[in-house]
Amino acid sequence: MARNEFFPIYVGNIGLLIDERISELGLSQGDVAKRAGLSQKTMSQLVNGHIRLTPPMAAKLENVLGIESEYLLRIQAEYDASAERAKKRKELSTEVAWVKVCPYSELVNRGIILGASSSVDRLLQLLRFYECDTPSACMNSWQAKPSMLRAARAWDSEAAHLAAWLKVGELAARELACQSYDKVAFRQALVEARTLSLKEDPIIALQAIQDEFASAGVALAFVKQFKGTRCSGASQWLTPDKALILLSFRYKTDDQLWFTLFHEAGHLLNDSKKETYLENSDASCDSIDESERQADKFASDFLIEPLDYERLIGIERYTRSKIVEESRKIGVAPGIIVGRLQHDSVLPWQTGLNRFKRKLGWDDPRAEALGYVVSV
Repeated sequence: MARNEFFPIYVGNIGLLIDERISELGLSQGDVAKRAGLSQKTMSQLVNGHIRLTPPMAAKLENVLGIESEYLLRIQAEYDASAERAKKRKELSTEVAWVKVCPYSELVNRGIILGASSSVDRLLQLLRFYECDTPSACMNSWQAKPSMLRAARAWDSEAAHLAAWLKVGELAARELACQSYDKVAFRQALVEARTLSLKEDPIIALQAIQDEFASAGVALAFVKQFKGTRCSGASQWLTPDKALILLSFRYKTDDQLWFTLFHEAGHLLNDSKKETYLENSDASCDSIDESERQADKFASDFLIEPLDYERLIGIERYTRSKIVEESRKIGVAPGIIVGRLQHDSVLPWQTGLNRFKRKLGWDDPRAEALGYVVSV
């Protein structure tokens, strides 16, 4: 004859469940203790919630109470988890002011985290997003990144906003399927990207570049910057075989975008895999370290080779036709040439040649429509 198993719907102290079952069976605690081979003291402590139910106890009680040991242990585990959550909420209730440091409202408005009514729930949402256990753990992880210390002027609030931008980029990169990183393939992808800059539409070019980078193990993600941050790009290694380049479209012209893209690529090719690199052009020259200078040089020389640049700065008069001619010779977008010459004070910032610098940004409705652009 099949045995009738007892599976009550229950969430709470396991001792209360056992006590109720003992009463239903018309037994005493002493009776159950004897039948299960437990001492009366152990039985009393278990029923009164003074000790936890262990796997050996559950196995002994299974046949006596008619409740499978797995079920009893699951109830114990659920109760333990619930007790720990309550304890955690109480501990976090003293740290809710940290929510004001973070871009909570912006994260909710972008649909990245869910809104919550209580301050503790808001804090918990932020901690889950940042993937940290406590606010101090978040701050410690950010302070371990020298680049964030350099980039954040108002450390508490700006670091939290920068970290949010980076975290959204990481989440986006996780969704991008990439091959294992291949340095040779990545350099070839950069050659292709340089050529793609010539495309009339930079959005379409970036979509193709994302595919090229993914085949070389680099996720290219686009996330709108958070208020108070001033980073146009970032790069970091997510795993030993997968890297991230993150762009914000902070600047509105393609020359800035291309330079930032190749600057971050320079970090991945030449610098440590342990660091996160943040491109912050507001930083003073004194605060820019050697790795940033080298990344700048890499981007400058990769986009316009030194010999080509020497020829460029020797031109007596820069006309539209001359810029187009040089663009074809060098093999990059004309806006890149204009932007470089302006950066080096060869051309004035106010010039009719700015027409070659194509506009792009989050106000372009196609940015939302294209699946490769992450703006959540």
